[in-house]
Parts: sequence; C-alpha cells; structure tokens
Amino acid sequence: ACSFSWERCSYRLLDGSGEMYRSTPSCHVEAHIDMDRLPLLLGDPPTWTYYKNCTLPRITVRMHGAAGVHMPQLPDRSSVLLSAVTLNAATGMAVSCGLDGEVHQPLVHGACSFASISFKTTSYNLKGKPVHL
Repeated sequence: ACSFSWERCSYRLLDGSGEMYRSTPSCHVEAHIDMDRLPLLLGDPPTWTYYKNCTLPRITVRMHGAAGVHMPQLPDRSSVLLSAVTLNAATGMAVSCGLDGEVHQPLVHGACSFASISFKTTSYNLKGKPVHL
C-alpha cells in the first residue's frame, strides 16, 4: 500500500453545478489515507495522467483523534466524501471534476474504503489543470 499525507485546506468544495457541499470539518480529527498502488504516471517528468473511466486504486481512509486530543469515538453518522477537484486560488474554491462510483462512504469503526471509482472527465478536457483528491 502507498501512504500519503492528508492536509487540511481552507478551500470550499463546490459540486459540478456550482453548489457548495455541506460539511462539518473538525480540527479534532486527523485522517490517515492509503492507496493500494500509485496511479498511472506518464511522461518526463512523470505526471499523473487520467482518462475517462480510469479506475483509481482502492483508497482506505482511517479517522482518529488529532495528536494530543482524546476522542473516544467519532460522532454518529460520520462519513467521508471522496472528490476529484481543480483549485481556484483567487476564489478559494475547489470545484468537483466528477467521479463515478460510491464516493460517499460511512465510517465504520473509524474507517472506510473506496473501490472501483473512476473519473467522469479527462486531463485533456481540463486543459492540464492539476486534479486533487
């Protein structure tokens, strides 16, 4: 499995139609994220290239209390929404590019996983804008 760090950001998440997602982020929660393997990297220098129906490797998310914070359990009905977004630094918005599959998962014992998730668009259609998960 490939691990990577999750960093809290201040961008507001918009869906493809421009509506803002409702969320309740907590500074008392940290995420640990694993991916079964790295996504496809092509070119020189290697960059993450994706195409429509490109399936992401399985992603597992584990939530726990932040360092030094005792949190016996996550609130009821806690869940994770997986999004692929482009960022607009001028507006502070993260706009969804669209993913197909079960992208909203409930946390069970503080964890959930995403499998068979694919993109609704291509890197070409986004004119080379970097995409963030």
